[in-house]
Amino acid sequence: MRGFFFYPPTMDGTARFFVGCGRAFMEKARESEGVMNEILVFSNTAAHAQARQVIAASAAAGMNGSLTPGKAEVGFHNDGEPWVEILSQVRGRDCVVIATIAPFAQGSVRHSVNDMAMQMLILLDALRNASARIVTVVFPYLGYLRQDRRSGKVTHRTAVSARVIAEAVEAVNHRTPHACAVEIHALQVEAFFRTMSFENIPALRTIADQLPAEAHRNAVVVSPDRGGVDRAAALKEHLGLQDLAIVYKSRIEPGKAKAERIAGDVRGRDVIVVDDMIDTAGTLVSAASFLRAEGAARITVAACHGLFSGPALERIAASDIDRIYVLDTVPPAPGVAEHPKITVLPVAPLLARAIRSIRQGESLRSLGKSEPR
Repeated sequence: MRGFFFYPPTMDGTARFFVGCGRAFMEKARESEGVMNEILVFSNTAAHAQARQVIAASAAAGMNGSLTPGKAEVGFHNDGEPWVEILSQVRGRDCVVIATIAPFAQGSVRHSVNDMAMQMLILLDALRNASARIVTVVFPYLGYLRQDRRSGKVTHRTAVSARVIAEAVEAVNHRTPHACAVEIHALQVEAFFRTMSFENIPALRTIADQLPAEAHRNAVVVSPDRGGVDRAAALKEHLGLQDLAIVYKSRIEPGKAKAERIAGDVRGRDVIVVDDMIDTAGTLVSAASFLRAEGAARITVAACHGLFSGPALERIAASDIDRIYVLDTVPPAPGVAEHPKITVLPVAPLLARAIRSIRQGESLRSLGKSEPR
């Protein structure tokens, strides 16, 4: 929007006044146009650092529609109850919420996955009450998705927590049109979101692009179970490799499984084991031992989410795994960054591209497409 103003020699004081007002209006309009083109970014406590990194990655890439930190007080009362107050003027403004639903340590205080989920819901409610226009909710890691069907140790009388979290997000801010999460556990979770569009953000290409050449030269890509075959095949394509192997295992109980046999030949070959997440690492370490017994040489792990709960770090240190590459979708737990076998890769550039795609009305599937190597 542009305007040109001049004062003719014969213009009287009243005319000069109105022309001055017009110029002020045009300048204010240009200023408002720039402000309204900004997207305000809000986050729950676990995603504060990620939000800053996404804003920086967006600026570094010169993406259209600048991301700007929204001002808000996001914390907890003394009794642990979440507290959120929006300090920015958000009425009618485009906003993005970045929320990590995972345990998070803040100094000596450790917040649970439930704390982060409830804080996220209250943040969405606060933005709704302030008449913000939420473009999307971005989940670097969305907890509760592992239980996506009724399946228990003894019976099928269990909750489907993936459906519960989906319905909670939709209920608290039904005007939000879109949500997305990085590399969800199972794609059928998308169907649990009914009033908003929900998309998976494919992350394997991001991992593949950051793997050093020596980690995948002539390697065999291994799926640790039948459910991860598509994920392993995608990484194989991204890396331009030829061979795929599948470990078949029996589930002892939730979170515990035993490798029994392998489809594919790994003898004398480097392998890359692909998984969506690492929790306590028990199953992963067992798979690595099995692969070593089958004759595998160097064992590399590529994972999207690193929870590293309980004895995970100790198990990995003592395991047959040579190197783990994992995205920082979850704030690294103490000891992760310094671990001799773990390399943490940034996810912020991927999230920035996802937000740009959503803003431009493009599918997120394109973020996972391979480029010629």
